[in-house]
Amino acid sequence: MRKIYLFDLLLVLALCVSSNYSFSQTANDSTKTSAVSDTAHITGEVGKIYTKAEADSLYGPILTIDTIKTEDLSKFAENSPKYMMFNLIEGKAYVLNASREVISGPSLVVGKPQSVEPTKAFKLFSTGKILELIKQGGSDVTTVEIRSNVLTLTNGSSVLEKSSTCPPICP
Repeated sequence: MRKIYLFDLLLVLALCVSSNYSFSQTANDSTKTSAVSDTAHITGEVGKIYTKAEADSLYGPILTIDTIKTEDLSKFAENSPKYMMFNLIEGKAYVLNASREVISGPSLVVGKPQSVEPTKAFKLFSTGKILELIKQGGSDVTTVEIRSNVLTLTNGSSVLEKSSTCPPICP
């Protein structure tokens, strides 16, 4: 009788340990999936609008600058409904859509989609925030600016920052 009792006790203990291990693996797998999906896709608005004075105070002076016609930027926004990406490469502004295709840049060939190196970092903003910047600023020209360690967009007296860097966080 004692042998059966010990055997049953060991069996129950083995099942408890096994089910606990199985449960913890499932929890870890779902956590991993959640973390990957959180960083693999961006949701919501990306960017915050400041006044020029606030931006100068927070991010310092402009080090490099290039301009884009606001009318062109509005057209780019029509073809990039969620996100747009910006960078200054050798002092020239490049604009990408959410698929990382070049939609504006100095070497753009009209009608021929171009892309950039997948590892080249660009600053990503919500298209809605870009349109809000254009509306608030009211200027015919939008500037892409590099400050000490950020990229800003300026239209009139409004400045857009709080971007996301792609990669690693891309739509």
